[in-house]
Amino acid sequence: VSPGITDLLGYSIEEFKNFTFEENALNIHPEVVEQNQKQINQLIQGKFAGDDHKAYLELRYKSKSGNYVWLQTERGLLFDENSQPEFILAYHREITKEKEAESLLKEYKHLVSSSRDLLALFGMDYKCQAVSNSFADYFHLQMDEIIGKSINEIISEESYKKLLPYVEECLTGKDVNCQTWLNFPGG
Repeated sequence: VSPGITDLLGYSIEEFKNFTFEENALNIHPEVVEQNQKQINQLIQGKFAGDDHKAYLELRYKSKSGNYVWLQTERGLLFDENSQPEFILAYHREITKEKEAESLLKEYKHLVSSSRDLLALFGMDYKCQAVSNSFADYFHLQMDEIIGKSINEIISEESYKKLLPYVEECLTGKDVNCQTWLNFPGG
């Protein structure tokens, strides 16, 4: 048992060692208990016989304080001298912040895409994450012609140069308000 996981979840090494399989399963969020059990069974049966013989799962695990923590789990088998599965070795990485950010991005995408305003949501890489139907319709484009494209592929170079300082300031975490005319390619 890694000290990192004991610090993260609040259980001592002894508590982890004394968990029965069933007790451990009770700490897994109900949404993935069945998937978790199925994956462990498949692992033991050798159904993950790819190059790495490993299985991966994202799950929420209940900490000692009662809060759930998102974990990315990588599991593999350790075999005895007769090549029979003896132990399941699991590595965990906390992904709570990533899952929260993913959820927030999903909400933003929904808000942008359902707006009647001409809205576009761009990521830190300047690539379009979501657009409103109004935005796509106004420019006579399909959403899939816009999503994933960088700002400078959507607006003219002149407009991009005008807008870039505002975008960079926004990415520092500041609230930015700007009003400018943008020329779009072909329109």
